Amino acid sequence: KFSFRSKIGAPQAGLRITVSIDNGSGGRQSFLALVDTGTGIDVQTQDVDKDGGFGPTITIASGLSYTDWHTIGMKAHFVNGPHNDKVQYLVNDKLVHVGPSWEQFYRNFQSAQHPLGVPVQTLLYRISGTAAPATVGNGFYVDDVFTSLSADVGR
Repeated sequence: KFSFRSKIGAPQAGLRITVSIDNGSGGRQSFLALVDTGTGIDVQTQDVDKDGGFGPTITIASGLSYTDWHTIGMKAHFVNGPHNDKVQYLVNDKLVHVGPSWEQFYRNFQSAQHPLGVPVQTLLYRISGTAAPATVGNGFYVDDVFTSLSADVGR
């Protein structure tokens, strides 16, 4: 869970940052992008199908204010077995999407590197996509970062 807002409170052409639940070494189990559209901030995700392939980009929230603080939550529920993990995505405390973890990607394409799967313990903030030099020194403020792990044995 974390909160964010635009640093300058106005459009920043090309601004994009991704956030994922990960293992501390880039092994992601979810994906979320904060994208400045010029009229607000969109929140996007990308699900993995049962074969481990990546589906299309899904916009799960759009037109978020540049001046308000927004809260993002990602709750991953890992269950033994293939293609059954779920990640809940919340925007401003409202459930907006439930999708799979990336377990099938690792199971089908990187099982030699990750024979037991990819455990998670951190949030990975990542700059990716097309360079946007006009945003240098600006971007997003991020605050109230909170992570928690628990083992719900028997569920």
